[in-house]
Amino acid sequence: MTANLWSAFEANAGISPAAPALIFGDAVCSFGELKTLAERCAAALAARGIGRGDVVALKLPKRRIAYALLLACLRIGAPYVFLDPKNPPSRTAQIVALLQPKILFSENDTPNPFGEAQILTEAGAGSLAGGCRQDRGEYRPTRRGGDGSGLYHVHLGLYRRTEGRGHPASGRF
Repeated sequence: MTANLWSAFEANAGISPAAPALIFGDAVCSFGELKTLAERCAAALAARGIGRGDVVALKLPKRRIAYALLLACLRIGAPYVFLDPKNPPSRTAQIVALLQPKILFSENDTPNPFGEAQILTEAGAGSLAGGCRQDRGEYRPTRRGGDGSGLYHVHLGLYRRTEGRGHPASGRF
């Protein structure tokens, strides 16, 4: 049994590094590429003083860097929250006030009175993740047929591909 989601992802990336993890049109990000990017993001977060228990807010579209940051948070033990970029500012402010993130990543000037607010544009994503190329558009996690190994979203997919069992909430691990 895998101990946590990062371990499950890491194991899957080790077994099938070339397998597609994220797809956008014809662009594919493999599990190996996503793992490398997530490790670089984890190091960048740690260098900013983010660690276990520090909340990280991600107000980003579904790009490779957003998924890499999610996985980086899992690796370092930092809880994360996705904030919908389409939310009205008042809704975002409510969520930020409730969760008090130590760092908030967004593509615009979203205030974070509880910590750092980092604007992460196409150009800035490369510097955060050690120069990895970023793509435009939105990725979607890969999805496969009804054989029980499909990826329906990142968390569910990690367990399905790695464990071959049900959703984490089902208790079937």
